[in-house]
Amino acid sequence: MRIKKDVLSGAAAVCIAVAFMFPSLRLGVASLTSDGVPGPGFFPFFVSLLVIGLGVALILKGFLRKDAEEYVTFVFDDNSKNVFVTIAAFAAYLALWRVSDFFLASALLVVFLNFYYARSLKFNVVYTIVFISMVYLVFYRFLRIYFVI
Repeated sequence: MRIKKDVLSGAAAVCIAVAFMFPSLRLGVASLTSDGVPGPGFFPFFVSLLVIGLGVALILKGFLRKDAEEYVTFVFDDNSKNVFVTIAAFAAYLALWRVSDFFLASALLVVFLNFYYARSLKFNVVYTIVFISMVYLVFYRFLRIYFVI
């Protein structure tokens, strides 16, 4: 069975959006306070709705187009390998974050990705220090958001 690229991409977008929509509903979309400020699930819910709409439009476009060259060909090349390694690195990052500190897990993620994408040691060290410092300053000091899972 041959699948068109737009249909496959649209279906993937819809699946990802639905996966984000249900947790946002549990957070609450409506205002919980008297000042009318929307709940924490408001923005993720409506972004998910937008992505679902765009995904459905892409699926319809895929079914309506008659181009023969628009079919998916599965080729595992270097770009595919990079995508899978990066996704696996983020999965390992989330698992490590559960058992360690946010900053340690983030630093290890940044170091690994910089080595994987063949950055120099100097760039890797400087980038990791600057990245972790900026996250600390922006979120911990300025916004008072603490990363705890």
